Amino acid sequence: MINSSSFGTIVVDGKSYGDIKIDKDGNVMPWHYTEHHTVLVDDILELVGGIDVLVIGIGTAGCVRVVDEVREMAKKKKIMLVVENTAEACKSYNDLLKKKPGKVAAILHSTC
Repeated sequence: MINSSSFGTIVVDGKSYGDIKIDKDGNVMPWHYTEHHTVLVDDILELVGGIDVLVIGIGTAGCVRVVDEVREMAKKKKIMLVVENTAEACKSYNDLLKKKPGKVAAILHSTC
């Protein structure tokens, strides 16, 4: 569960992170993006197996771009995408996690 988010920091289960990915089992890993301010298919491959929803936090000001190939992959795999500014994405992730435990993953940009 995400405890809070602010510019540059996302707190998950009491531990602070920067840009992160959260898999369907709740494992948190750093997100070392392939292309700055962009979510590419390579960035989400390890997250999309067995999920119903992928939450994408596009930064505080919404500066992160989600490429069409990500949207196409999600559609093909029948994964709902939730693309929001990171603060809202964190709230959505928590809400969805309560409704669909084990079926939600996230990729979250903590700045911009």
